[in-house]
Amino acid sequence: MHGSHITRADFLDVLLDKARQLEIDIRHHAVVEEIHCGSAEVVLKDGARIQGDVVVGADGIYSKTRDTVLNQPCPPSPANDIAYQATISRSALKALNAGHLDELCSKTKITTWLGSAQHTVFFPVRQGEEYMLVTYHTHSAPPAAAVVAAAADGLSQMQALHQGWDIRLQTILAHATFFSQTTQHTLRTLPTWTNARLILLGPASRIIPSYQAQDLAATLEDAAVLSTLLGLLAHYNPEPHLLPRLLPEILALHETLRKPAAVQAVQDGLLSRRVLQVGHPVGQALRNWFLGGAGITRDTDAGWLKLVSAQQEPRLGDGLLGETRARFEAWRTERLPLLLAAESRSSAGYGIGRKRLRCWTY
Repeated sequence: MHGSHITRADFLDVLLDKARQLEIDIRHHAVVEEIHCGSAEVVLKDGARIQGDVVVGADGIYSKTRDTVLNQPCPPSPANDIAYQATISRSALKALNAGHLDELCSKTKITTWLGSAQHTVFFPVRQGEEYMLVTYHTHSAPPAAAVVAAAADGLSQMQALHQGWDIRLQTILAHATFFSQTTQHTLRTLPTWTNARLILLGPASRIIPSYQAQDLAATLEDAAVLSTLLGLLAHYNPEPHLLPRLLPEILALHETLRKPAAVQAVQDGLLSRRVLQVGHPVGQALRNWFLGGAGITRDTDAGWLKLVSAQQEPRLGDGLLGETRARFEAWRTERLPLLLAAESRSSAGYGIGRKRLRCWTY
């Protein structure tokens, strides 16, 4: 948590730069019209056909690829929370010459304010040159009069929601730049993430509640596991005509590895919401008593970070990839010989027969 925060926009730039270095064919604003799961072929709206080994559906919470995997529409459901997001630069805060902000601006950790059916987080990004402010508000809760009277723009709503809160937060809100207002969503647990050579990745396969800010990290873990499995398979250089039989099993292995972690992450996020978004006064008093007993107060950080982040730590790092390699080796030893034996008895083997392209469309 020490200076490790990155915005999604900056992270996307990092990924695009790397993709260009690898000479991946990037098609801006391409619209996918059809996906053929068995052959891993994608047809674009302009008629272009893209042939690959695997199709990865990483098209977010409103995923259309998800519908293809399940052979039926599977839209997400809106939740009861709205997230308001704003940014402010360090230079803008310094220019205010407000002494009560000095201690807050010196932190490299997350600062969190808890209220009635809402909470707000404040943290540095871009090497501490900018700060992001996010408020989660349960809009089904009875709104304060100030909220009802607020102007329609998000910044005025955020100011109204925090009337009477910490003066530091109110000062920041008065000078922050609002850039989005987003309804939170939920998604039922999917029966499968794969269909032949098509696989869902990240929020297309599950929506982790944002109250622990772990969705991006979990998506990176998904990608790391998938790339490791495919890399290990490529290392054994299977014959092209074997891929239609081998790849669905590798994708299913990825789901087996990642689905339990996804289910747990969703549960952890919902638990955090229950703690952070308490609306009843008695519940708030109990929560504050519990947090105070754990040493988590306005003047402390360590306990808060432990409460929110510690349960994520065991899933990070080389342990995850080590488990992935071990599971692949078990599959290669136990399952692969059976698949090869079945293939040798079959006369239906075939090659993909087209040039494979590594391609991102968005």
